[in-house]
Amino acid sequence: MIDKEYIKEIISRITKKKADGNIVPATASMQEIMTAVRDDALECMRTMCNESEIAVNRTLNSVSFKCL
Repeated sequence: MIDKEYIKEIISRITKKKADGNIVPATASMQEIMTAVRDDALECMRTMCNESEIAVNRTLNSVSFKCL
């Protein structure tokens, strides 16, 4: 399960960016939150791959991962 504080931080980051840019309403949509979570997950997985914590395998239709 994802930590509640992590989601709150994402929402705060999105709303602050909108407020600073005078974008109304300064709220975070579900799509924006999901995009931020996906981006953070991809960044984490890239780091883990570079540090040889996980292995990446290309499959016919996708990519699979394995813990080392």
